[in-house]
Parts: sequence; C-alpha cells; structure tokens
Amino acid sequence: MAFHKCSNDNSFGPGVQGCRDNFDFTLRFGHVFFSLLPSAVFLILAIANVAHLYCQRILIAGETFQRLKLVASLVYVSTQLSLLILLCKQDVYTDSLAVAAAALALVVTPFICVISYLEHSRSLRPSILLNLYLCLTILFDAVQSRTLLIGASERSSTRTFMAAIGVKIILLFLEAQGERRWIISIDRSMSPEETCGPISISTFYWLNKLLIKGTRKMLLMEDLYPLDQALSTSVVAGDGWNQQAVHGQLGKWNLLYIMLKVLKLSFFAPVPFRIGVIGFSFCQPFLINRITKYLGTPANSTQANIGYGLIGATAISYLGLTITKAPYAYFNWRYVIKARGYLVARIFKRMTELRSSAAHDSSLTLMSSDVERIRAGLMSIHDLWASFCLLLFGVTLILGRYAGRRQSTWQEKLQKRVGSTAHIIAHLKAMKMSELAEQLSSSVLDMREIELDASRGWGMIAIFCAIVALAPSMLAPVFTFASTNKSLDTSKIFTSLSYLILLTTPLQSLFQVIPVMVSGPACLERIAKFLSLESQTDFRKFISDGNHPSKDLKHHSHYQRSVVIKNGQFGWSEDKPVLADINIIVASSQFLIVIGTVGSGKSTLCNAILGEVPFAQGETILFQQNIGLCSQTPFLPNDTVRNIVVGFFDFDRGWYDEILDATALQQDIQSWDEGDQTMVGTKGASLSGGQRHRVAIARALYSRAKFLIFDDPFSGLDRATEDQIVEQLFSIKGLLRRQQVTVVLSTHALRHLPMAETIIVLNEAGRIAEVGTYEDLVAQGNLATLLPEASGFHRTRTEGMTGSERSIDNRPPKSQKREAEVTDKARQRGDLAIYHHYFTTIGLVYAVPFVILGVALGFLWTFPPIWLKFWADSNTYRSRNGYYIGIYGTLSATGLFTVTLFIWLNMITMAMRSGRLFHQRVLSTPMAASLFFHTDVDVGVTINRFPQDLSVTDTELSAALSNTAVTSMVSVGQAVVIATASPYIAAGYPVLILVMYFIQKMYLKTSRQMRYMDLEAKSPLYTHFIETIAGIVTIRAFRSQNRHVAQNHALLDNSQRPFYLLAMIQQWLMMVLNFVVAAVATILVALATQLRANSGFTGVGLISLMTFSEMLTSIILNWTQLETSISAVSRLKSFSKTVKDENREEEVVRPREWWPETGRIEIEGVSAAYGNAEDDHVINFALRDITLSISAGEKLALVGRTGSEKSSLLLLLMRFLDPLPPTCQRMVIDDIPLHIIHRGTLRSRLIAMPQDPFFLPDGSTFMANLDPYDKASVEECTDVLQEVGLIELINERGGLSEAMNPGSISEGQKQLFSVGRAVLRARQRAKLSIQGEKGGKGGKVQNGGILLLDEITSSVDKQTDELIQKIIRMEFDRYTIIAVAHRIETVLDFDRVAVMEEGRIKEIGEPRIMLGRKNDRG
Repeated sequence: MAFHKCSNDNSFGPGVQGCRDNFDFTLRFGHVFFSLLPSAVFLILAIANVAHLYCQRILIAGETFQRLKLVASLVYVSTQLSLLILLCKQDVYTDSLAVAAAALALVVTPFICVISYLEHSRSLRPSILLNLYLCLTILFDAVQSRTLLIGASERSSTRTFMAAIGVKIILLFLEAQGERRWIISIDRSMSPEETCGPISISTFYWLNKLLIKGTRKMLLMEDLYPLDQALSTSVVAGDGWNQQAVHGQLGKWNLLYIMLKVLKLSFFAPVPFRIGVIGFSFCQPFLINRITKYLGTPANSTQANIGYGLIGATAISYLGLTITKAPYAYFNWRYVIKARGYLVARIFKRMTELRSSAAHDSSLTLMSSDVERIRAGLMSIHDLWASFCLLLFGVTLILGRYAGRRQSTWQEKLQKRVGSTAHIIAHLKAMKMSELAEQLSSSVLDMREIELDASRGWGMIAIFCAIVALAPSMLAPVFTFASTNKSLDTSKIFTSLSYLILLTTPLQSLFQVIPVMVSGPACLERIAKFLSLESQTDFRKFISDGNHPSKDLKHHSHYQRSVVIKNGQFGWSEDKPVLADINIIVASSQFLIVIGTVGSGKSTLCNAILGEVPFAQGETILFQQNIGLCSQTPFLPNDTVRNIVVGFFDFDRGWYDEILDATALQQDIQSWDEGDQTMVGTKGASLSGGQRHRVAIARALYSRAKFLIFDDPFSGLDRATEDQIVEQLFSIKGLLRRQQVTVVLSTHALRHLPMAETIIVLNEAGRIAEVGTYEDLVAQGNLATLLPEASGFHRTRTEGMTGSERSIDNRPPKSQKREAEVTDKARQRGDLAIYHHYFTTIGLVYAVPFVILGVALGFLWTFPPIWLKFWADSNTYRSRNGYYIGIYGTLSATGLFTVTLFIWLNMITMAMRSGRLFHQRVLSTPMAASLFFHTDVDVGVTINRFPQDLSVTDTELSAALSNTAVTSMVSVGQAVVIATASPYIAAGYPVLILVMYFIQKMYLKTSRQMRYMDLEAKSPLYTHFIETIAGIVTIRAFRSQNRHVAQNHALLDNSQRPFYLLAMIQQWLMMVLNFVVAAVATILVALATQLRANSGFTGVGLISLMTFSEMLTSIILNWTQLETSISAVSRLKSFSKTVKDENREEEVVRPREWWPETGRIEIEGVSAAYGNAEDDHVINFALRDITLSISAGEKLALVGRTGSEKSSLLLLLMRFLDPLPPTCQRMVIDDIPLHIIHRGTLRSRLIAMPQDPFFLPDGSTFMANLDPYDKASVEECTDVLQEVGLIELINERGGLSEAMNPGSISEGQKQLFSVGRAVLRARQRAKLSIQGEKGGKGGKVQNGGILLLDEITSSVDKQTDELIQKIIRMEFDRYTIIAVAHRIETVLDFDRVAVMEEGRIKEIGEPRIMLGRKNDRG
C-alpha cells in the first residue's frame, strides 16, 4: 500500500513540510509521542497497579457487567492484533517505529484486561489509570487517524485503526461507569464521590443529583452527601496523631510542617494540574499572535487548513484550561478541608489536656476565625508558588512581616471580644439579676471599637496589596508602548498586550494572595501558642496489684485502700499552697466526709484526688481508676435528662430507674411533658438548682464507678429532699453502701456526719485539724469547738417547712427549641429586602458613591484596549503617538485611582460602619431578650452570631460586594468589546444570557441553602466546645475525654459536609462557565477566520476573552458569595426580629436612683406563666394566685421543696417572669405599679444576689468585679472587702488592681465577694439618697430598699453563713428582704415565712410558731 509521505516524516518535526497541506505532524513524532510514550508509561504503572489490586479483598459484585467489560477488552485485543498483522504485511509506513508502536500497544492490551477485571471487583472506584490512559490515547489516536486518512491509499489498516478507536471509546464508556449499585457490603453511608471515576470527579458530574434536588426542594442535612471517609476527622486526625504530640514549645512553622506531614500526598496532588493550568495559559499569547497574523494576510486556498487549525487550537487551549482547572480546584479543596479538620480537632483535643484554668471561652476564636483564615491562606498556597516572582520576593517578606503583626493584633482583639461575649451570654441570668447588662454591653461595644480600629490597619494592608496587584496590569502596557520606537501594528500591539497580561497576572495574583497568606502565619502562631500551653500533669500514681511504692504504707495492708496521700501539699499557684501536710488513707468502701470553713481547701482536696490541682507535692496514690464526680457547679451539657444520666454507657432500664428513685428524680420526670427526653437547656437553665445537682448525682451513680467524689452536692436542695437522698444513698442500707462504693463527700451539711465512717476536719490554714469517726470527735469534744453547728444539729428537722414536689423552680422543662431560622423559600430564592436592609444600614451617603465608582471602574477597565485598536489603525502617523499614549496612560492611571477609592470606600468606610451597627444590634438582642429565650435557645446558636456571622459581614460580605460590582461592570464592557469582533457573536448573546440564567438559577438555589446549612452546622460544634470547657474536670474524672473527642469529630464532620459541598458546587460552576467561555472563544475564532473579520477588533476580542472567562465566572461566583454572605445579614436580621424584646411599650417609668425608699410590696392575686401565655395554647403556670403584703423593712423567707417555684417569685418581682394579663397591674412597690416601670431600671433599683455569683470575664480586675459601675473609690472597696473578710486574700493576690480568676477561689469566697458587691451597691444608694436629701448620715444605709436573696448561703459553712447573716442584718437593716432559704437558722431570723407548694403560697406566718405547730403534729 502506498503512503504519501513528506520529506521530513522520518524526523521529529513536529510539523510536516511539502505535503499534507503542510498541516500535520511527522510520522516519527506521532509514533513516539502519541503511541510509544503513552504505552510505555502505562505499562510501568500497570504492573504496579496489578500487584496492588491482587492483594485487595473483593468489594464489588456485578459479575455480568464485569464480563461485559472483559469482552470489550478482548475485542480491543483482537483489533490491536489485527492492526499489528496488517502493519507487518503491508508497507503502510516507511518509518520502522510504526510496527514497534503497534507491538507495544498490543503488549499493553492484556494489562487492560487484567486491570479492568480486578478493578471492577476490588476497588470502589472505576480504574483511574485505565480511564486516563483510554482518554489520552483516544485523543492521540484521533490525530494519527487523520494522518492515515490523508496519506494512505489502501484503507484496510486505516479501517482497522478506526475500529480500534471505536472499541476503545466503548471500553472507556464502560470503564467510566460507577459501581455503587454492586457494592457487596458496607458498614456506613457513602458519598457518590467515593465510588465515581476520574471523569465524573473532573467534571463534578457526581454533584448533579444534589444540584437538581436543591432546585426542587428545601435541602436538609440528611439530603446532603456523607463526607468522604478520606476527609473524615477520624482519618485525618488519626494519621500520626500520637506521633505528632506536642513536646515543648511549638512554633508556627513547626505546626505547619506537622500539618503538611499529616496531609502527606494530599498537599501535592494539585501540583500537576496547576502546572497544566500554567501551560495552557501560556498558549494563549501564541494563539493570539497567530490569529492576528492570519487575519492580516490575504485569503487563499492554502490558508483554509490554517484557519481550521486555529479553530482547533483555540478549542484545545480553552478546553485544556478548563479540564486542568477543575481537578486542580478539586484536589486543592480536599487538602484544605483536611487541614481545617485537623486543626479544629487538634485544638479541641489539646483543650481536653490543658489545665482547667487554662481553657477559656476565648479559645473558641481559634477554631472559628483563626482556622478559617488559615484555610483561606492554604487555598492560595499553590497559586502563590505558581505566581511567584523573584523581583517582589523582598517586598513580600517586608509586607508579610508588617501585615502579620496587624493581623495578629486584630485577631487578639477579636478573641478577647468573642470570649467576653460568650462568658456574658452563658451567665446572662445572673448578670441581669445584678443589672449589669448596660455596663457589660458598653464594655463589649468598646472592645468592638478597639477591634475595628485594629482591623483598619489590616484593611490598609489589603488596599495597598490590591493597588500593587493591579498597578502592573494597568500601567505596564503604558510604559511598554511609550518606550518603543518601532511601528506598532495590530499583531504587535495585541500580542504584546497578551504577553503583558500573562506576565502581570502572576504579579496580580501574588499581591492578592499576600494579604490572605500573611494572615495564616499569624493565626498559626496563635494556635501553636495555644497548643504549647502546659498540660494538666497527673501527679497521681495508680496501683491495682496491692504493691505499695512506699514502705511506710505497709502497716495499712489490712485495708483495701482507695486513696493514700502522704505529705501532700496542693495549691493553685506554686508559691501559695492551699493544703499542706495532708496525710490521709481512704479505705475501700469507706464513707468519708470532709468538712471545714470557707476557704479551708475542701474542694482543693477533692481536686487533688482527681489530679486537677496544678501544683502538688508528696505522694498521691489511687487504687481505683474509675472515679465518678459530682462537682460543686454541675456540668450539664444541653441534652436530654436521660442522655446526661446515662452518658456514654449502655442503657440499663433497671439500673436507670433505681438511680432515679434514689435521687428523687422520678417524680420530677413524671411531671414533665416529655419525661426524661426533656432538654435541660444551656448549663441546665431549664432546671432548678436542686434538679441540676440531682441529675449530676444520678450521672455519677449510673457510671457504676467504685469511687465517687461529691463536692458539696446538696447546696441547691431543700432539707427534705436532701435528707431523702442522703438516706437512700449513704445510710447503712443505702445504695452506695450496698454497692460497696468508696465515697468522699465534701459538705457543709453537718447533720449527716453521724453516717460517716471517717470525718476529716480542715482548718483555715489548709491543714487537717482532726480525723476520726463521729463518735471519736464528739467524745473528744473537738467537733463542737471546731464547728459550733455540730451541737444538736442532727436532731433538728424541717420537713414540715416544705411543700410537695413540683417539676421545676425556674421554668418547666420542655423540648429544647432551636433558634427559629429562615426555612421558607427565601433560602432558595434569596430576598432583595436583605439588600435594602444592608444598604439602609450603610446609608445612601455611601451607597451612591459606591455605585458611581463601580460604573466608572467598569468603563476604565474595558475601554483602553479599544483605544489601542484606534492607535494601531493610525500607526502610519508616527507624530501622533504621543497623543495616543497620553490618552491611554490617562485612562489607565484614572482607572487605578478609581480602584483605590472604590476599595477604600467599601473595605474601610462601609465595612466598618456596617460592622459597628450590626454588632450593636446583635448584641442588644440577647441582652434585651427574655430569660426564657436563653433557656430555649442553645448558647452555641447565639454565640455563633459573634465569631461567625459578624466575621462574614466584616470581611467576606464587603469583598463579595465590591467584587460583584466590579466584575459585573467589567464583564458588560468586555461583552460589548467581544461583540465588536463579530456581529454574529452579539446575535448569540441572548442564547448565552439564557444559558447563564439557567446555570445561575440552578446553582444559586442550592448554594444559598448550603451556606445556610454551613452556618447552622457550626452551632452544635461551638456549643459542644464551650460545654466541654465548662465541664473539663468532670469529663476527665469520668475518663471520657476520648468519647468527647469522638463527639467533636462527629460534629466537625457534620459541619464539614455543607462547607465542602458548597466549595465543590462553586467549582462545578467555574467548570461549566469555563466550558461556556471555551465555546464562545471557539465560535469567535471560527467566525473571524472564516469570515475574515477585522484583525484589530478580533485582537481586542481575544484580549478580552483572556480574562472574560475569569470575569464571567467571577460574576456568578461573587454574586453567589454575595448571596451566601448576605445570608449572614439575613440571619442577623432574623435574629433581631424574631427574638422578642422583653420590654413593653407601657414600661416607661424610670424612678429616681434611690427608689424604692421604703420597700413596701403589694401583690394581689397574681398568676404567672412560663413564656408568653398569649402565644401558647396551653398555659404553663409558674405561680398561681399569689397574694402578699410585705411591709417596709420586713424580712420574708420563702421555703418549700425543690421545684415549688420559690425562685419564680423573685423572678416575678424582677420582671423576668411576666404575670398573666388579667393580673399584670396588681403588683406595686412603693405605690408604683411594676407594669409601667422600665425593666432594666427596676432591676438596677433592686439589689439581688443570685445563687450562682456572676463575675466579669477573665482578665477583669478585683476592683472591676466588685464595682462594675465604677462609682466607688478604692477606700470604699477596701472597707467592704474588710467587712466580708476577703481583704487579706485579695492583698495576697496583688490587690484590687490585679486580674481576678474566679476559678482560683472557693464557692464560699465567691459568695462572700458577691455579698461585698451588694453591700457596696447599698452604700452607693445611701450616698445618692443623702445627695437627694432623702437619707440620713454616715456610710450605713439610712433609707429603705429591697434585697432579694436566692439561696446565697447554700454553698457555705455555718461560720460563713453567720457572717453573711450578720452583714445583711447590719447593712440592710431598713431594707425589705425576700430570701429563698433552706436552713432553719435563716428562717428563724426572719419576720415571716411563706411555704410554697406547686407555685402557690400554702401558708404564711411567723417561723417559730409554724415550726412549733409542725412539731406538735409530728
């Protein structure tokens, strides 16, 4: 067979000369690069792939489909064999490489069969190697088939070659099919991504079902694909987790190295595709040069093939760019998602290892905004090296160092504000009772101003980087064309301009990446610093075999011990031990009670046994590793009662019911609508204090631990309930005695001492004063001396003073409500009213210039290339070059100046104004919300507004807004320019616009919902983080750190799902738009070459097309980013709108500052309900028919069992609880009806002391905590502290100006501090009264007032109780006092006692008479 060969077919060419219209590759080039090289590479990889697959187990069935693929492979083997035979028989190619290429292709075919067969059954995905090989060789074979069709006169081998291509296409189709439906067994749900092939991944085809579903319905979390197992936190964090443990100080670069080491190959996976993007990008200037030259030559028949070739080259160039960009973005996002999961998981795990005093709410910022900024930096890291320019390396280092400091400063201010806000919201009830809302709101607003000022410096850096990034692309052409002496024609101008665009784009990308990149190291440094904090060192020794490390302990061998402490010294600071010379032995199954005065170290001893004291000396030996804990402040996550009690153990109905009976919870649960499925609320806000303690006791019991520690567990219980629980747990026949459990009980309830087998008495110096049985201490007479309450205490009973049990004290528990989110169609379709709300917030004075500058920028960006066309057309007039370059330079410089103004206006002025106003609104919302909003809404949902939504409005929203405006204006201009190249393109614009409309419609509906779910899914993650910080001691006591880490992983994976899918959907959009632009470019070149269009306008059009794809993509991406970012504004607006303000229109009266002057209270037939009774179909009563007349200066005690609504009466007086409408006007204080008094003012005029004292966020001084109003002098504060007995403690810690750490003082000392704060307020009121000529003389209170006390002595010992009572009698002698109390001594001191039962006042009278009456009955 003859073959028409060219003179250089035996060379590598690559192009032929003298034949085949001079438009083909040489035969040698085709055989080597299109056949031999791909086959050789495939053969090497195939051998390794087969060896790997042979070791894998069978995962997939589908034998019929497997056989079908095998048949297709065998058919391909036969065609390749036929082709080789024909080539050997016929003189088709004179090049000897033809036979070699066919022979090597035949050698490859058996491996194709084997890989196809094995991959089908042993891999979840279609073969990546086989798919890539088939795709590439089909393209290469298509090129060679053209050579055969043109050059060969005999067609048998050509037809065989074409048949082989056809079989290969069929084989590719079969191999690309997913195998999900044939999976044999899998123990988890899988994402389609895990089972699809490389073609589906590269084209994001696997997302189509989700996109379609998003356009048709409201998406829920269960509609989203599961997270790819390779991206799951357990896999990412498990890779080298133990090997990457922190040892000593960890720097930011060490952390980055460790993180990249964990990511392994994921970090380098995008590199080949990024190189491909660079390669195809560099093809475009050559393409533009060739096209403009072609259009500048006369048309003839020999030029037709060149025109066709240019069309094909354009298609290949743009399609290649699209095909490489998609997998680059895919793999780039995957490693970023892994890094994000690794950092968050590691921060959480590290938090569980730190000292309890080192874990603060402010660390929440690390896992939110810091990690997000690192994520943004990692996204750009491959763009950085791709755009790297040696000339600007020094500038990058200088700018990076300066910007890093600015970023770090900003993040520190942000962390401080978010931490303070989280602390305030978590303790909002106590804060409002103390009426500190206004002061603390002002404090947080001041922090926000400081934060915004810090962000201004960072914004300046961003603006500078944007200007430097745009300056080369806008000014380089001006200087280049101005300095040339040559005549400039169309080809030279637009080829040069394309080169300049290609060269300046890396500079532009570099400086756009720098602000993002330099923020990463600053955030990494903050995280590394956190990870380097000192861990909680467990100084305890655990022994289980009876061998003792100390010979001195041998004489105790007849005991089965649980704890031995020898020469123990424990403290919270190294130089100030709280306990010293501690030598104790706790025998197995022993019941030990620890007593002592406030500050004597009872809780410190409990923490020492738990290993939670940071500074310890001596030996602490434990013979039990499983310890249960009920701490002073119960740790209750926001979960159901059953889940809290059961914890991470298996549910045992019999044991569970027994525990509920023993803790007196059964009756409570039966009275709740949802029983033990009732949500307890944030920090147990839906439960009373007693119920919180009983749930914590039940959890400790359910754990079946053989060693239990109870740290003052009865502080919130009434006497009858306390006695019932003690009897059922600690008595001889009690549950714990039967179970032979070792118990250490720290308590102030001394009447239980007779039950103890051993009693330890701690003195004020933190040493053991006495150890022995109750009988020994009584016989020695030491107990009565040390603790006067002991005399006769066990005979005093107050059962008659209580009513029957009801469900709850503060409000009835019910199913936890989640925040009402926008769940209507606005989530799919958007809401233009949100834009109106945003621009209204900014103001028209800024919005109008923003629009004007955006339009001007669009014109100044697109018109300069058109001006170059005019210049090229007039290049014969050399004398006018100055005129054209002057206009061109003016346009470019004006454009740069306009960009500067536009970015300044948006990122500095508008962003800071909106950030300030949105923060004010979102902060005022929870501050003004009712107390029940905070019990219903998860604290993580509320706090999520501050680091998440506000961060979006501060950064993402402003960037998306400016980018959307600019890209829209520029794209309109570019579309006009492209249309000038060919009118036919303009005619097709309606079709293009229609296509774009359907693309964005499909995309936006899904992406909006993804963004909503992304924000919502972070709330449970943040809630769990905050709850874990609060309960870390309890978590470590139960040894459940790993379980909480696993829970964090699950929540993190759940939050990663919408985040990752949103990123993938964005890349799907970019890919589709790149295909659209490739089609437009191909059509433009086809029309230009076939219709011989004007070369100048074609050059302008092609120059515009170089960036038109990015601009077109950016329009929808930025618009979508704007839509998803504006959803944060929508959430903030919805939050402010749906959360009802507790204040009412009629509440306008603001009495003078020393009101009430007498403290007279009148309540007549008032009933109150939880929540808004007007909105509820069923009224959930809290109080019923309350009638009280309290005289000025009268002392009234409220008693009753836990849940009898004692505290609800206090809440009613402070207007936390609203009376029902018919009775709302029946409450009067000093002749002023409460329903017309402003609530904040009312609370500021009353003095209230909650059961749990409130303190300002960590870092606040003792002075600020004592006098939050900043109205007292240092001397006045010192006098108060002297009176409450805390002055020595505070002086030891540096004085009033030192920072206060509430965790380092005992509960009793906290309560004394709270008393001191109330005394200081009372004295300040007296001063105001004197100034208003309404009071008497001296510092002692002369006028009246109202003091509300909510079980303030429940956590203190007898002596501290007496001190508090003495202070109250002296400082508040003319005050009307209403106190919720349990202790008989407090009740006997009061004028009257009201016994409450089920929200009613059962009886009222003088305490001694009522007590005598009950004793007579009983």
